[in-house]
Amino acid sequence: MDLNRLGIILLAGGKSTRMGQDKGLMVLQDKPMLQHILEVVAPLGCPIIIIANQPGYQAFNYPVFVDIIPDCGPMGGIYTGLMHSERPHNLVLACDMPFVQLDAIQHLIALHSENHGVTVGSIAGRLEPLFALYSKACLSSLEDALHNGAYKMQDYLKCEAPGVQTINLEAWQESLRNLNTPSDLQQHIKFFGMIAEATGCSTLDIDPLPDVKSLLALLYTRFPMLHAYTFAIAVDKTIAAPDQVLRPGAEIALLPPYAGG
Repeated sequence: MDLNRLGIILLAGGKSTRMGQDKGLMVLQDKPMLQHILEVVAPLGCPIIIIANQPGYQAFNYPVFVDIIPDCGPMGGIYTGLMHSERPHNLVLACDMPFVQLDAIQHLIALHSENHGVTVGSIAGRLEPLFALYSKACLSSLEDALHNGAYKMQDYLKCEAPGVQTINLEAWQESLRNLNTPSDLQQHIKFFGMIAEATGCSTLDIDPLPDVKSLLALLYTRFPMLHAYTFAIAVDKTIAAPDQVLRPGAEIALLPPYAGG
């Protein structure tokens, strides 16, 4: 679709009860989680607005709007965003998807037809309401749902929204992962063979580190005996280079040399 008809709505108005702090403002790899998303969508050149109820979001220097109808969850945020947006079609993204990729967004946009009220991503048959394009044609049905107390977005998309188009996004499943709890951020390390024996450790959870080089520095400090061993680091089941970026929630393994290898 024509990007001149597209706006971007970033939802940061949730209560973040499971995370224990405001997710969009939470620092992840040296920048607020929302900043990761802003840097991804900025190349589209579309106007961006933020829906948030915390004053801290003013620091991002984009228009910030509070929910018109409070305490209605994401549906209230989408409604507020569509009311304030000057564009007829709007990309809606949640603030807790810091790994979102531009090519996934571009794929969604390319397949959106202006004849549809909503184009929504789907992974394993489940709709992703906060990775979707919404037309202002949705405003009337959203307002009805809000006044009726029907706040569940899954129900809205299946029963009430006008002209829903579903796009399979399983190829981007990992990039659309939500971070909801502190444990989602931790990196999980498994120790195998002689490495486990030497350290006396089989598993370790750590706060997120940016890359493998930083991980090695931590491991050598915590387990000095590792200097005497040769081992490889696998990240998400693939041998990693020292400069490889580590995502929060990564599965990391310390692997000793195989016999004969």
